Amino acid sequence: MKIRLFYFLLLVIGITASADPADDARYVARVMTKVDQGIEKARANRERPDWYVQCEIDLRELNEALPRLPDAARAPYLAKIKVYQPEVDAGVKLSRGMNLARRIRSTLDSARADLARTTIDDSIFESIDRYFAEPDAKGIPADHLKALQADYADLKKENAKKKQK
Repeated sequence: MKIRLFYFLLLVIGITASADPADDARYVARVMTKVDQGIEKARANRERPDWYVQCEIDLRELNEALPRLPDAARAPYLAKIKVYQPEVDAGVKLSRGMNLARRIRSTLDSARADLARTTIDDSIFESIDRYFAEPDAKGIPADHLKALQADYADLKKENAKKKQK
């Protein structure tokens, strides 16, 4: 058992010690290509900001891979990261905001359907309030947010009227 462990450790040490700098450079270049292609797709599909979520993942992978390169070889990659990062952050914020907006819309639609049959339980309104309080709500475009809030206010008024009857 100890001998197997010893040989296993030797194998692991041998593999990590023989890491080829050229392989590392090719890997980083491949990840950078993935980032570039992702940014192109995200820019071409502005109505689908979820492309930026994949770009965020790819940028994170690139940041994790960069320490494998010598300092001088990192500069062009760091420059591109600096250019892409704000755009990716904004796209991810929008994507998360739009996903939250869909959840709010779905909850409002279900509540409106329930209101046709009966009154709405206050816990539904509490959950919608929590949605609006989430940090991702800042990513919802202003016009969408205003429409959701107006629909929510109308739903609360209709529910209050129905409860009074």
